[in-house]
Amino acid sequence: MDRVLNIEVTDAAGYESDELTISLDDAHPQIARPREGAELALSLGFAETGLIFIGTYIFEEIERNGYEQTVTLIAKAADHAKTLKEPKTRNWDKKTFGEILETIAKEHNLKPIVADKLASHLIAYVAQTEESDQHFLTRLGKRIGAVVAPKDGHLLATERHSGKTASGKDMPTIIVTKGKLISDGAYYVRLKPRSRFSKVRALYEDTATRTTKEIVLQIGDEGPLMTLRNPFQSAIEARQACEAKRRELRAGEGELSFDMLGEPTARAEMPISVLNVALDADGDWISSNVTHRWDYSDGGGATTTVEAQFGMDDKKKKKPKSKPTGDYVSILDR
Repeated sequence: MDRVLNIEVTDAAGYESDELTISLDDAHPQIARPREGAELALSLGFAETGLIFIGTYIFEEIERNGYEQTVTLIAKAADHAKTLKEPKTRNWDKKTFGEILETIAKEHNLKPIVADKLASHLIAYVAQTEESDQHFLTRLGKRIGAVVAPKDGHLLATERHSGKTASGKDMPTIIVTKGKLISDGAYYVRLKPRSRFSKVRALYEDTATRTTKEIVLQIGDEGPLMTLRNPFQSAIEARQACEAKRRELRAGEGELSFDMLGEPTARAEMPISVLNVALDADGDWISSNVTHRWDYSDGGGATTTVEAQFGMDDKKKKKPKSKPTGDYVSILDR
């Protein structure tokens, strides 16, 4: 650790590539390049509170700067396997989402973890045509309101903006006050008008009557009707798609970013509760991207930058605890 200058790691929702960057003092003797594919396991924390496991990453690139006598190692999340990006053509007929995820996970030597509510969701029929498993699962996840991502040897599927782990446990809420920010003004918030749509509609094929029917969900007080482009195979699937679209529109109505003192427990998809920071920032959010920076240079320090969207529905909101209790709970339930 004597030669570490700074560490920066990003945790993103879904298939956005998590990245680890480590800058080191490269003065004589120079630091040898890690072997190709070397695994780097990262934990961050403080002497007073101990270390928190962040993740495992695969070394990909090296930058050596002779002027500054530094070397930078760049690694990506270990489970962004090249095989996940290979195009495939196949059909999925009368399979649950859990069965589809389990099949794909095994093909890539990953362990599937999927929320019960998502696992039982029946997919009557879906085609995968010259489409990578990564793109296919992302597309299917958006359709049913799921976030799918490979994490530390697992293929993980959780409910989008639910604030829960894959097994249904509540993730700890990060409480943000001015005292936890690096400065009183270390935040940015942008609010957009509520959805210009009043309703969202999905069409589905009723096999019993051989007719096309619809599911309509109210999402606003005024505005036109939004019709989802592709028809669905059942009423359940159509309703799930409407719910997913409603949550997506709601999340897009607000954006928040802030810089706080180092908080290694913060992760993407974790509930955020902002208290007494600013009129438009206060409230419940869900993190979409978290970046930890540990700077070991003179005058440096530990900071965490969080990007977030509007949080859970009012009916799902819970009174936040001022601090997570017990052992740290990750989205994988380690």
